[in-house]
Amino acid sequence: MARTMTLSGILVGLLIFANDASANPDLIAAATEGDLQAVVEALGTNSDEPKALSRPLFFAAQRGHAEVVKVLLENGADANTSYTFGSPIHAAARANDADVVALLLEYGTNPDLTAGDFDQSPIHEAAARAAFEAAELLIEYGADVNFRNNKGRPAIHAAAMSGKQDMVDFLRNNGATPNLPKPITQGELENANIEAGRRALHGCNSCHETEEGKPATGPHVGPTLVGVFGATRAAREDYAYSSAMSKLDGVWDIETLNAFLSDPTGFVPGTEMLRVPEMTREDRIGLIAILRETGP
Repeated sequence: MARTMTLSGILVGLLIFANDASANPDLIAAATEGDLQAVVEALGTNSDEPKALSRPLFFAAQRGHAEVVKVLLENGADANTSYTFGSPIHAAARANDADVVALLLEYGTNPDLTAGDFDQSPIHEAAARAAFEAAELLIEYGADVNFRNNKGRPAIHAAAMSGKQDMVDFLRNNGATPNLPKPITQGELENANIEAGRRALHGCNSCHETEEGKPATGPHVGPTLVGVFGATRAAREDYAYSSAMSKLDGVWDIETLNAFLSDPTGFVPGTEMLRVPEMTREDRIGLIAILRETGP
């Protein structure tokens, strides 16, 4: 599954590692181009230091050169090479390159290896691009379908945000679930810390109107929270909901608010509400108690 690469692309790759003493420009260029003979020749003149093979491995995997990937792995390249911009298995999963993904996994790549600014796992990359063959291989080798990146977002959210409903269904069928909190008891609600709830509600005010005449203060405005408790979900006519939220039925009650506030991107994959203010269980119960009192 070779992919073409322009000269400028190769030069960018070389520049990225120009200051790395272990980088071998000839080997990187040959691996990027998929020139197996040149790779073998470069290996013969290069040190055996595995670090020197990491960059070539990344570019070979990125370009889909399975034979080159195999030779590099056989010669000691670190199968768990990872950079801030990705890793070999992330690149292969993103491209749905089953041959390269399988090789990397066979040589010991961690199926939950993190890479990139968000510390995403390979399943995140496969999910976002509906790369089913790659996803199936990753799961076969033990990838956690509920793995969260450093923003707390699961792969199923990446699939939903990309409009890949078939992948959303696939991940659900393979165990993707939200992080559901313990149910709130009637006693907890009756004894809710209202002051803690007010503090949590204040955090919500950056994106939501929290009371009549108190509009959102931030640039990303969501639907009002006034009257949200007991209301049909995604039913306000004055707000354009995300596709994911628009598919919901039922009402916002204690159970659904508790679940959504605990794990928005897991409970409603594809939601545009990517985070909630940091809150403890006590804060969340207090907030829900306030919303219940101001509901219809």
